[in-house]
Amino acid sequence: MGSTYTSLWYHMVWSTKERRNFIDPQWEPRLHAWLGGAIRHIGGVADTINGMGNHVHILVSLRPVHALAKVLCDIKGGSSEWVHKEIQAPMFGWQDGYFSVTVSPTQLEPVRRYIRNQKRHHTRMTWEEELKSMVEKAGIKYDPKYLL
Repeated sequence: MGSTYTSLWYHMVWSTKERRNFIDPQWEPRLHAWLGGAIRHIGGVADTINGMGNHVHILVSLRPVHALAKVLCDIKGGSSEWVHKEIQAPMFGWQDGYFSVTVSPTQLEPVRRYIRNQKRHHTRMTWEEELKSMVEKAGIKYDPKYLL
């Protein structure tokens, strides 16, 4: 085979420091736009971005040359710096760690819907309940004392 073909989709989620509601609805769209731009800048595709005041979800396609941990470290660090500088929110920060799972191409639309419906979804479930559910559905073993 003379070419390389990949489909590397990820559902990434991470929280603000101490899961505090640092993301103000007034500038949330600007943050999401910055995140999408950062992903495009490295050659990825930010398909869907949404979240709540204390966390963000991104459906993203990356290239085989990308190292997931480095991408997330760079995006979280860069966006935090952007919020401090552009938004003037000195208390803002992201919590260490993240949740990320691969997404089959056949499941892209359900994941898109899930991310788009975050505001409605969180009228029924807290961030903590959501994270526990996602980790368990992914079959990831965890120690509850370190989950949050």
